[in-house]
Amino acid sequence: MNDFVRINIFGLTVKCISNSKKIINLLKKDFSFFCTDSISEIEFSFEIILGPIPNVDFNKNIKIRTSKSCISYKNGDISYHDYYGEALSVYDFKNNSGTIYSINESRLHELTYLLILSRTGKKMDLSGFHKIHAMGICIDDTVLLVSMDMGGGKSTLFLDMLSYPRVKIISDDSPVIDRNGHVHSFPLRVGVNAKEYIPEEMTKECYYFERKEYGLKKLIPIDSFPNDICAFGSKVVLFSGKRTTGGSCIIKPISSPEMLFLLCKNMFIGIGLPMIIEYFIEFSFKDCICLLKIALLRMRAGCRLYLNSKKYKVFLGNDRNINSKTIYQFIKNGA
Repeated sequence: MNDFVRINIFGLTVKCISNSKKIINLLKKDFSFFCTDSISEIEFSFEIILGPIPNVDFNKNIKIRTSKSCISYKNGDISYHDYYGEALSVYDFKNNSGTIYSINESRLHELTYLLILSRTGKKMDLSGFHKIHAMGICIDDTVLLVSMDMGGGKSTLFLDMLSYPRVKIISDDSPVIDRNGHVHSFPLRVGVNAKEYIPEEMTKECYYFERKEYGLKKLIPIDSFPNDICAFGSKVVLFSGKRTTGGSCIIKPISSPEMLFLLCKNMFIGIGLPMIIEYFIEFSFKDCICLLKIALLRMRAGCRLYLNSKKYKVFLGNDRNINSKTIYQFIKNGA
């Protein structure tokens, strides 16, 4: 008997069905904030099959892309993505439906998670809601967004900041910016290095996620945290974060070109955002127009975020408590 989960992300409705109860339960943890039972119409439907990969004659299809993760083929509105024998996905762009096959349960979970974020993310972009690769929290009425390179410690800082009860959650790696430059929460599960320390009371809620390229992650469902979710914020402070080996945490003004470059990389291009490119780009002339529209919408929202915010650079030292305390007091004192 198949299990399923229904998800509502910014009004975009998703249904996943699978013969693996474990994968459905993991998706429920990944998207716990967005899970719902009250969906009348489904916009995206995905079937996740734990089992042998069916044989497909790829010679009848057009090869459109080869990457280190997969080979992609297309036949009309149907695309096939061969993950070098480890998994296979078949996606119908016209009907927004897809099927993923694999005997590797971890890989199946990873691909489904990223497929959901990729397809809903594109629709969100077209609706004027754009993700930025950053850590986001809210202190009183001020939203703090901290952008750092992948593996730089955004999630570690996120956990440390949540030790303050008055801090509200936005997202540990992908807040949403609307067309007016305002920030919206996007609270998915929190992922940290497998060896990362987390509070003891959350240990029993942890599960693990092994990404093909980035290794084993320890995950914490967002509803494990006692902190409230911040739904919306218009007063924003942007930080560019850098790790240092010193013992202190230093906050300095940042130049306009440096912050604009950061927004270009982390929002306009979206480097580091969790997604799969083969589910975002449809390789057609019509989609080229769509992608151009998304680029212009992201640029407009990014410019408004820039104009509406205060901007700084933070140099994080090797003492986590000093880092979180310095940032907390800086925001409390009016940034």
